[in-house]
Amino acid sequence: MGINKFNSEEELSSIRFSCADEALGEIKNLFFLDQLAEERILLEIFSPNDEVFKPLSLDKISKDQLFTQSQLLKKGFRTNQKFVDSCKYQGDYSVQTILTIKDEQRRLNCQFKGYYILLSNKRLATLNKEPELYLRITESTYYWINPTVGTQKKFQRFHLLNFFNWIKNAISTKTSSK
Repeated sequence: MGINKFNSEEELSSIRFSCADEALGEIKNLFFLDQLAEERILLEIFSPNDEVFKPLSLDKISKDQLFTQSQLLKKGFRTNQKFVDSCKYQGDYSVQTILTIKDEQRRLNCQFKGYYILLSNKRLATLNKEPELYLRITESTYYWINPTVGTQKKFQRFHLLNFFNWIKNAISTKTSSK
């Protein structure tokens, strides 16, 4: 089989560059703008919230990810977590969370301000997973930004029975391989 139609370079590309350096500069500029948007998101998450915020429209937002402040306080009370400003958490957020925020900002055509988290009171639990991140939509309504965090494996407590099962499995593998 041969190629039936030959497309000239003018038909395929509407972007014209005078040299390779100019094309490379444009590509670097695109990546720089993406990185700048992600750094702005991180800066907003790690900076303290001010009391002035711009309410967002609830039309395009998924209703199953909306919570009232009282619901979040109850959830925090049941799970031994505090509902606090996002600047209180100094750990790392996943790339998936940052990209989700960036996509939501693009979809809703706005810049998000006013991030809050459910921060665990237990020090060991905070080391293993990032907290649930919420965006303030109205005075008492919050939007859950990273619902994939809720599906992460939770911190397992040490149980004596688990220790004995581990010893039993270790002994059985050593004796069965001989």
